Amino acid sequence: MPTTQPNEGKSRQRLAAENMSKAQRIHRAIQSGPIKSELRTVQEAIHAARALAVQIGAEGFTLNENFFVHIAYLTPDLSMMFTRRYVEGKESEIYSDLAGPGRCAIMAGLLFGIFDPERNGEPVIGARQFLNTPLITMALKQRVESQEIGVN
Repeated sequence: MPTTQPNEGKSRQRLAAENMSKAQRIHRAIQSGPIKSELRTVQEAIHAARALAVQIGAEGFTLNENFFVHIAYLTPDLSMMFTRRYVEGKESEIYSDLAGPGRCAIMAGLLFGIFDPERNGEPVIGARQFLNTPLITMALKQRVESQEIGVN
């Protein structure tokens, strides 16, 4: 009679998912799904950052302690990308920094980092973009790969 392996019948994706840490599963869930390309206002970007913070916080992580959320934005000439950390309760300050008098910014997306306790505090970094353009995709990818979003 043939013996079966415990992993027999499971797909590679399912096996990979079972071996992921909690932070990695959250990262995967946030980044999955199609990109809905839409131009967002500063207020909508702050609302999206708040929603993402609540989503990650519901998994047992603490904002600005175990994880961070940043709003990524471009200058009007599309030459530079900057980020602004989302801090709960400081929404009006963030709004005035990004949309105050004499200021103009194009909202690109959200960057997030979760310190993974199952991997000795290594940050798991990802992005959720607002606009699906090659420029924004490349800029956010470079930020994620360089890990320069303010979580280190």
